[in-house]
Amino acid sequence: MTDIDLMQAFRELIEIVRESTQLSGFIHVSNLFRHILTKIERQMKQGNKYENGLSISKIQQFMRANINKHLSLEDLASLSHCS
Repeated sequence: MTDIDLMQAFRELIEIVRESTQLSGFIHVSNLFRHILTKIERQMKQGNKYENGLSISKIQQFMRANINKHLSLEDLASLSHCS
């Protein structure tokens, strides 16, 4: 999926969210959003490391080591150098 395809899919998603009041529309939006996120993730991932240096295994290891602690989204964002 190209950047143009992703943009078109995102625009379609926004349009459906604005206009739909039917369950079928919400289901379509949910599936479309999952599809978009999957495509983005696949484009970014190279092995177990992402282009921005994000290491999924490092985050998983940290979460396992701190399983009995309360971990906030901010903690994980800081560890992964993400906002």
